[in-house]
Amino acid sequence: MVFKIMFVIANKKDNEIIMIGNQLDYMGNGYPRLIEEDTAFPDWMVDVHEVETTPEEGQPGEYCYTKEQGFYLNPNWTEPNKYGVTENTLKQIEEDTLTRLQANVSGVEPTAAMTETMLVKTFRAMTLTAGDQTAARTVNLYPVWAAEKAVEEGERLQCEGKLYRCLKSHVTQESWKPSQDTASIWEVIDVEHAGTAEDPIPFSVNMEVFEGKYYTWGDMLYKCIRNSGQPLQHTPDQLVGIYFEE
Repeated sequence: MVFKIMFVIANKKDNEIIMIGNQLDYMGNGYPRLIEEDTAFPDWMVDVHEVETTPEEGQPGEYCYTKEQGFYLNPNWTEPNKYGVTENTLKQIEEDTLTRLQANVSGVEPTAAMTETMLVKTFRAMTLTAGDQTAARTVNLYPVWAAEKAVEEGERLQCEGKLYRCLKSHVTQESWKPSQDTASIWEVIDVEHAGTAEDPIPFSVNMEVFEGKYYTWGDMLYKCIRNSGQPLQHTPDQLVGIYFEE
């Protein structure tokens, strides 16, 4: 166990842990928000616990938490689904969504399509407050990139299994599809990497690099030989001998 002050966000219904962070505040609507992760949670869905120890290994959903029992293995644990949450958490959100639909649609039994639409809207709303690390693990929740659409700076879209952030507002075109070739207008959002040869950092234009860290560009692996001190406008293959070695 690692000793540190942490905040545990747990599912109200079954105590399954959704996320853990070390800074917490509350939004104007009362939703608790983990500050570093920049992710808020509906207060009707979660409980917040302050703890001094957390499990060293495993994903949050693999554990449950109560004040009485502390951390314990989640008997209903399954690998995250396309929404980036466990099936058990998804089931609760679906049930809560159905309950709210029934309350709002008087005299009409909500159809499966109505429930799915409301469910998607619920998850999409959660993506607006999700930090990049959370977002990178829930790519399927984000709108799919398409041509001839107006996008705003900072907007996040998925394209071919990856999540991207728009760097400049524009109307999308096939020739400007998110990729390494359009790094001036699209930035890939990736999960954290150790920067080792075994777990290198995918390089993107406008990225600051650090001595000793390993980066990938295309199919090549590069080692950074000195800190850049500023975002780089050129790719590693163009900076061999200056900032990188192969």
